[in-house]
Amino acid sequence: PASATIPAGSNDATFDMTIMDDEGIDASQVALITASAGLMSAQLTMTVSDDDPCLKIIPDNNPISEKNGAGTAILRRTGGLTSTKLTVALSVDDTSELSISTSSLVLDIGIKEMTFSYSGVDDLIPDGPQRATISANATGITGGSVKITVTDDEPRLALTLTPDTAAETAGAALFISLHVNGAGQRGAVGF
Repeated sequence: PASATIPAGSNDATFDMTIMDDEGIDASQVALITASAGLMSAQLTMTVSDDDPCLKIIPDNNPISEKNGAGTAILRRTGGLTSTKLTVALSVDDTSELSISTSSLVLDIGIKEMTFSYSGVDDLIPDGPQRATISANATGITGGSVKITVTDDEPRLALTLTPDTAAETAGAALFISLHVNGAGQRGAVGF
């Protein structure tokens, strides 16, 4: 209510408060409750947990290497929706960087979570760290996703210039060095 009355001879008053369901996936929210009378005021907070059903993916290893990098992820359904069997489709947006062990999981009645594995794909391309998204979707529930960073293991060229500045009329000698980073991981690299 917008106001409450403390009866004469009493130190307190009780009133009902209604929690509103916003029907949105927004995690826990903190509500601030304020009471004031004359020059006195008091505040308290209350945490309202989100009850809207959604899927979450929780990886145990991120980032991973494209060479032998792997992890296990938990697929969790939240919001109390465990009274029905739920078939969840799993997918990866970039299969040249990341693979998953299965394309679907079935959460039986009463089951809130299951695990699946994921691993880096060695693409043999020196492309630096790449991000791949694992997505989980099912009918009647909001889907979830997580981004996994896949680090590169291919050799890369590096140039060093000494000094790094010179006047155009100075005629100064410059030293340029060419280095292959990570060459020992793949063997010989030809140029």
